[in-house]
Amino acid sequence: MKVGEQIEALYKSSFEGPFPYKDCRWLANELQKPNEGLIPDLDLFFGDIAGYSSRATRLGRRSCEELTRAQEILSKDLYQRFPNLEVYRCIIDSEHTPELHRRMEVAEKLRLALLQLMPEILKEKR
Repeated sequence: MKVGEQIEALYKSSFEGPFPYKDCRWLANELQKPNEGLIPDLDLFFGDIAGYSSRATRLGRRSCEELTRAQEILSKDLYQRFPNLEVYRCIIDSEHTPELHRRMEVAEKLRLALLQLMPEILKEKR
């Protein structure tokens, strides 16, 4: 199985599904912070990864500019991209926020796999 197919398979088997709102509400309550920034930032982060992962085998159809932009987006993990979420890092775990924790682990695997795939596609296009 090629890398793009592996990414799509991991996406379909482990990343699709409902957003972990319950875990986000628990985090906001635990830190006594409104979750206004948490949910939109997570949604954007997960959405970007989902968009590229769900079509990994078709990324070669995108322009070099689009792929370069995708690499820029994917080059940062959640906390690099959204430093305001750093306060949540130490309490997101499999015990207290199991769905969010699982989704974040899968997102990181997908993000890193996409970052390996993108240069290969760009090399073929040039």
